Amino acid sequence: SIMGVMEQNSKHLFCLLVNFYGMPMNLKHNYMIPCRVLVNRELKKDKQRYRRVYDKAKTPAERLLASPEVSEENKQRIRATAEGCNFVKISVKLKATLDKFYERLARRENIYD
Repeated sequence: SIMGVMEQNSKHLFCLLVNFYGMPMNLKHNYMIPCRVLVNRELKKDKQRYRRVYDKAKTPAERLLASPEVSEENKQRIRATAEGCNFVKISVKLKATLDKFYERLARRENIYD
């Protein structure tokens, strides 16, 4: 895979990708992007297809806050992190990291050497 080749040949490019998929991406997906969860799957009357029932779209952080299994201390930490998240800043940081990665990748003639 290209990740393995980059890890061997270009530590700097690999570090840029690790930074991209690290904290900013986690913040974006866990605190800002809602997703639906499959609640039930019912067989339709024709017995050949399923009808999928989803819950209301929520972010993973919202699901944790609604869960009775999460301690109040952890919920406070989640709320504090959510208040400090700025979608625009995180998106700009992610784009800058990707731009830097592609710029450095373009400067190298062949990453497989």
